[in-house]
Amino acid sequence: MRQSLLFSLICVFLLMCTPAMGFSNDDARDAIPIQFAVMFDHADAVAGSAACTRGMRCELLQSQMPPMEITLKIDRQGGALVSELELRCSESCSFSSGRRRVTIGKERSFEIFVGEDSFILSPVLRPRSRIGWLLLIYPDGRRNDAP
Repeated sequence: MRQSLLFSLICVFLLMCTPAMGFSNDDARDAIPIQFAVMFDHADAVAGSAACTRGMRCELLQSQMPPMEITLKIDRQGGALVSELELRCSESCSFSSGRRRVTIGKERSFEIFVGEDSFILSPVLRPRSRIGWLLLIYPDGRRNDAP
C-alpha cells in the first residue's frame, strides 16, 4: 500500500514537472541555443549564451566597457538558417565589412572595428583600429534536428 502511494505521488510530481522541463512545451522547440564570446583587445573578454527565437531579435551582449550592444536575428529561408548580426556602440563601430550589420553564412568569427563606412566608397583606404573579435557557436541548420 505504501509503495503504491509513493509510486502515485512520484508519477503526479513528474507529470506536474513535465511542461516545465520542456517535454511538451512548443516554445522550447523554437528556441535556438547560441553561445558567444567577445574577445576585446583592451578589455576583459565576455562570454555567454542565449536562447534565441526565430524571427525575433535576440540580445547577445550589452557591455558597459566598452559600451556596446550585439544582437542576432535568426530566420529560416529555404530550409536553412539565415542570421543577421548587428552592432551598436556609443561611438561608431562596425564589422570588417565596414557596416554595423552582417549576414552570417558559414563564418563563426567576426572582427569588430572602430568606425563605420559611409554609403559612398572612398578610393582611399583608411586604417581602422580593431576593438576585438566576436566568436559564435550556433547550429548551421543542415542537421535534421535543427529547428
